[in-house]
Amino acid sequence: MYKIYFGDNILFLTNIYKKNYENNFGLFCKYSSGMNFNLLIELFEKNKTLKKLFVFDHNLEEMFVKFKTEFQFIEAAGGLVFNKKGEILFIKRRGKWDLPKGKVEPTEECHNAALRETSEECGITNMEITSILCSTYHTYFIGEQRILKKTFWYKMEYSGNEELKPQQEEDITFAKWFKKSELKTITDNTYPSIIDVLKDANLIS
Repeated sequence: MYKIYFGDNILFLTNIYKKNYENNFGLFCKYSSGMNFNLLIELFEKNKTLKKLFVFDHNLEEMFVKFKTEFQFIEAAGGLVFNKKGEILFIKRRGKWDLPKGKVEPTEECHNAALRETSEECGITNMEITSILCSTYHTYFIGEQRILKKTFWYKMEYSGNEELKPQQEEDITFAKWFKKSELKTITDNTYPSIIDVLKDANLIS
C-alpha cells in the first residue's frame, strides 16, 4: 500500500480492499487503466472535508506508476538522529518542527544523502546510520507543477559535541535536541509524515 499525504489529508493506493474498507472511513474508488488520475487528484485537493481517499486495484505497482505520471517525482532522504544522551534532533522550518532531510542528488546513494543533508542542515558531523526506518510520500506545488516526494528515513547516532547551526538558507530557523518526554511539543506542531516516522521508531504510539 502507498500512503500519500496531500497536506493533512491522505490518498491511499492499495490492493487490499476488504481490510481497508473494514478498518477505515473514507471514499473508496476502483482503479481502471482508463482512469483520469489528474481529475481525481484535482477533486481530492479541492475537497477539504474528505480526509481519506482509497484507490484500489489488484495490480498495485501498475496503479502507482500511472499515479506518478501526474507529478514531478523527487527522492529525498533524512535522519532521525539521537545523541549520546538519547535526545532527538529536530529543526524548525517555516514555523513547524521537522526532521533534517533533503533531495538525493543524481548517482548519490540514499543513505549518503541522508547523512549529508542532516550534516548540512544542522551543522554537525560524526553521525552513523544504525537502522533503516520507513519511507514517506507527500505532495506539494512549485508554481503550477505538482511534486510527489518520497523520503527515505534512517535512524542515526551522533557521537560529537558540536554546536547546532541551522541552515538558514533552507528556511531553518532553529535546531534543538529534545528529550523523549518533550515530544508532545513536536507532535503538536509538525507534519503528519513526521508523526509516521516517530511511530515507526516506536517513540510515540
